[in-house]
Amino acid sequence: MPDGPLTPSPDVIPVDVPRVEQVIPVEVPVNPLPPLPRAGVKLAHWILIIIAGFVLVSGVWIAVSEFSYFQWLAHHQNDVDAVIKENGAFREFWLKVFQMVLLNVLLPVLTAILGYTFGSRAQ
Repeated sequence: MPDGPLTPSPDVIPVDVPRVEQVIPVEVPVNPLPPLPRAGVKLAHWILIIIAGFVLVSGVWIAVSEFSYFQWLAHHQNDVDAVIKENGAFREFWLKVFQMVLLNVLLPVLTAILGYTFGSRAQ
């Protein structure tokens, strides 16, 4: 740390703060969306809420099943290999179900709604 006063770098322009004027930007005219695109945006909003809820429920479902599995495993130490294989198959099944619903149903619906909403133009 230098002990003396700070020297400004050559690319910094000093500003006299008391003389600075506040600049208010000019308001930009914004036209409201027509009814059809507005409905599409609202529908896309609800689809995003459904996707978020689905992901949340999926995460809770997997977390609860894993927690109960580890609790059960702590109390039953015999025949662990068969239980581990069964739980792996259970986890894989539900992950595939969640993935298929999310990727093959919800995201294409959202894409179609947004594509129609913003791709269609009034002639």
